[in-house]
This record gives sequence, C-alpha cells and structure tokens, in this order.
Amino acid sequence: MSLPAPRKDRTVIITCSDHRTVPEKFLKLEQDDAVLISRNPGGHVAPNITGLLAFDSFVTIANLLIVHHTDCGTTHFSEDVIRAELKKRVPDRAAEIDAMYLGQIRDMEQSVRDDLAYLHASPFVRQELKDCARGFVYDLKTGLLTAVEG
Repeated sequence: MSLPAPRKDRTVIITCSDHRTVPEKFLKLEQDDAVLISRNPGGHVAPNITGLLAFDSFVTIANLLIVHHTDCGTTHFSEDVIRAELKKRVPDRAAEIDAMYLGQIRDMEQSVRDDLAYLHASPFVRQELKDCARGFVYDLKTGLLTAVEG
C-alpha cells in the first residue's frame, strides 16, 4: 500500500496557545481546509522554526500566517522575573538561562514585525515561504484580524 501524494497547497498558522484564540473559529475554517495550526506562548516563529522547516520540506507551505492577539499573557510577565526564578532552581546554569528565548511581548504589532523579520533572516527558509508570510493581530474583544506590515 502506498501513501497518497501530499497536497501542495497547505497553509500554516502560527499563533498563541491561549484558549481564547481559536483560528478555526475566527477564520471560519473547515476540517477539510488544508491548514496546520501551530501554537506556542505568544505565537512566535522562533520556537516553531524547526517544525515549520520540516513540514515545508514535506508538503510545501503555500501560505504562512503569524497571528498574535490582544491581551496576550506574554504582555503580562517579565523575562527578568522568570530568569531569576529559574536561576534559583538551577543556579549553575545561569548562562543558559540568560540565553533562553522566553517571548515577552511589549508591543504587539512590533512583535509580529519581529517574528516576520526572524523568518526573513533565516537562511533555511525558502524565499517563496518568506514571500508568502503575513502577520496579523487578532483583537479578542472585537474579533477583528488586522494585518501588520513587515
């Protein structure tokens, strides 16, 4: 038995793990839509880059949406506080802890631009994927999705 050829028109959405952001709902997606949703705190590209590259190698991503949202939990924490707590737990790993990417967001639109810039700076990402990447901010109160220029 052979597997069917993978579809070549996939869309990937990278978004926050917050339960209030449900792309299937605010984008009115159906089960048969060729969409993969990848979630992490803040909806950042960096924690997802290896999975994104692997998926793109297999099915070729046609559209990439980076969606951050208003009232994100990452706007309410301090990386310094988290690092201090981690250093209490594992004091002999301070250099590693200082180098950790924790994803704090201070400016939502700038954060989307930063994620697009991170994607564009990667030598591993195909130019076509860079070209099709788009960034958005989803407003939890209004339900509006606003494009952010990279």
